[in-house]
Amino acid sequence: SMLTKGIPGEYLISYVATDLHSEYSDYFSEGMEYYLEDGTPFGSLTGDAVFTPTREYLEDENGQYVASYSSSGRVDVKGTAKVEGVMTERGFLLGNQMYLGVNMSLTVCSTEMTADILITDISKVSVQN
Repeated sequence: SMLTKGIPGEYLISYVATDLHSEYSDYFSEGMEYYLEDGTPFGSLTGDAVFTPTREYLEDENGQYVASYSSSGRVDVKGTAKVEGVMTERGFLLGNQMYLGVNMSLTVCSTEMTADILITDISKVSVQN
């Protein structure tokens, strides 16, 4: 069957990144540009990043593992990025370069840092009238 190409446009990729240095939170602000490791543009962040302390599992005196929050001040971040691409039968194609999917891990870089993100959702940006 012919591979039907969707219409290229703007999409929102939801992501999570875990166990980051808390000072990295500055690098998740609105409009920050991220790239793939080979320099391919990934997209720009929206202003919705939410930070929570990273959970650690520590052994208590009875040998049970209990969840506690990171004493080292590390954080998890959840947010979205606005990207250019097209939805095809094979999945979402980022900028004619790379197929991305939900539950896929991806390394993204900015001029300030590198982070491993997990893609949790890919959706078309709805057109506001």
